[in-house]
Amino acid sequence: ETSNEEAYRLGDLVYHAVKTSDHCFPTKYMKVLQAIDPFALDTLPWWMGGAYAGFVFSGFIAVDRMPGSGTFLQNVLFRKAHFKYAIFHILRSLNSENPFCAALGGGVIHNTRILYVFREFAQKIYFGADRKLCSKREIETRVEAILSAENCEAATTGKISGPQALELLKLMDEIHISKAEAEKHLNDLREESALSTPYRYRFLKVLVRRLAQNKKPLLLVPFRDKPSGAICVNEPVLILGNQTSRSRVSFVKWRENKAEKKEMEIFEFVKKFVKEELNEF
Repeated sequence: ETSNEEAYRLGDLVYHAVKTSDHCFPTKYMKVLQAIDPFALDTLPWWMGGAYAGFVFSGFIAVDRMPGSGTFLQNVLFRKAHFKYAIFHILRSLNSENPFCAALGGGVIHNTRILYVFREFAQKIYFGADRKLCSKREIETRVEAILSAENCEAATTGKISGPQALELLKLMDEIHISKAEAEKHLNDLREESALSTPYRYRFLKVLVRRLAQNKKPLLLVPFRDKPSGAICVNEPVLILGNQTSRSRVSFVKWRENKAEKKEMEIFEFVKKFVKEELNEF
């Protein structure tokens, strides 16, 4: 939560990330993904927000989620921080063998659900629909309208109400998604909405595929911020750099100091990893 009482926990997370990075890659510089748009810095005076944004832009992977919303000079100077370039900055850092650190869910939980869970649900049903009947933007708008009803409780609590579920099923029927597929999509949405950290499947799939194509391994070290205030450094996973399939992933998992090589479908791997290592049960 963005409160003074919990602000120190972000510092704890960054501290553990720096220590882990230094332990694993002592000769490399850790890159941190950090937002520099007005929404991220709205609690700071304008001069401090500008100085902070410039500092982050010069040394981290800066992301402007609201391009064009700053001053004219900021828009010119920070044009390379446009959110559409973020994935390329991340891949460039990893291909250079520099560790990369980010909160997989982004920021506060209601924004996470709106930007990643709901929007990616909309894109998933769009690609499974008869696309002659709709546009991607239209589906995104309708899904967001349905899930923002009832005081946005779907975003704040993660619970999809009965009327909202019926509206989503009606929408999927209109764009010719079968009843069985629609029920599956709805169940998947309910499951992911209940999590504090979403799957971010498309993002992780890009990382795995792009690095595997360059024959580079990828070490995933999950940190979890528990409600008690404790920071857990959970079990790491090593994605191997010799992938033979675009739909499956080979990796090494450690449990109780024992390494075991496994192979799974990418989607199932992402779901299992995020659920077990980045969410509280």
